[in-house]
Amino acid sequence: MAQDITLQDCINQRKAVLFDTNILIDFWRDRGTHPFFNVPPELRYISIINRFEFLVKRNFETADIFSHDERKRRERWLNNYSIKTLHLTKNSSIYFGRLFDSKVIIELEDGLIAATAIAENCALATRNFKHYKSIEDKKFFLITDFLEANN
Repeated sequence: MAQDITLQDCINQRKAVLFDTNILIDFWRDRGTHPFFNVPPELRYISIINRFEFLVKRNFETADIFSHDERKRRERWLNNYSIKTLHLTKNSSIYFGRLFDSKVIIELEDGLIAATAIAENCALATRNFKHYKSIEDKKFFLITDFLEANN
């Protein structure tokens, strides 16, 4: 089972936080009240997969993507809030292979996001707890503050 941690514990321990796309979108919409603002800028991260989902896609099933102007606006916002992007690395590919082999990850994107969090020693903030809760790795931390009632 994933290790549980609170957002405040991450801040106190200076543990980097990787924000899943759903949390990033919440922050984008709240513009000032989201708990994300409590995370020091040097601890704010997204994976390259989250970056793609946030900047480009509206709906994968219909291949609907954001306009050029909307992508630029979102890019400026990421920069303004010092949200750094973590890229896929050799270590993240190794962790992804282990997750895939263990059959706990259902979707490719979720596996790559989880593998990046593990490889980069980040806690993952997500509302999609059910996508990640069965990961058994002592290096994988899920931030519990954002759990939805139906998870």
